[in-house]
Amino acid sequence: MNNKPIPPIYENFTQLNNGEIPQFDYIKIYHSFLKLKLKANELILFSLLYQECEADAVYKKGLNYLCKRTNTTKHTVLRCLSVLIDRNLITKKQGTNRNPSEYHINYQVLQQYIDQ
Repeated sequence: MNNKPIPPIYENFTQLNNGEIPQFDYIKIYHSFLKLKLKANELILFSLLYQECEADAVYKKGLNYLCKRTNTTKHTVLRCLSVLIDRNLITKKQGTNRNPSEYHINYQVLQQYIDQ
């Protein structure tokens, strides 16, 4: 671990996480995403998926990760994912018991929403 002082906001967190500060402890919400007219949890989840899928990647970390990062229940995450899929902002490839479902940002539809 480095010798840099830990900012006060991380004091309790570092005690829970073996002294490590996470690399990505924030979710970027771009101003243009407000044009999507999503509810708060939907916007946060979409922004998280967008951040995780940078450079045309596929999100496949599972629902538990999304629940922890958004501080919501599994039901809320599934509902928000359903809305995002219905609006065609993301696509889903169904997983199996051992492999989680994969989600991909639909950049063409996103651009259409932003251009409106």
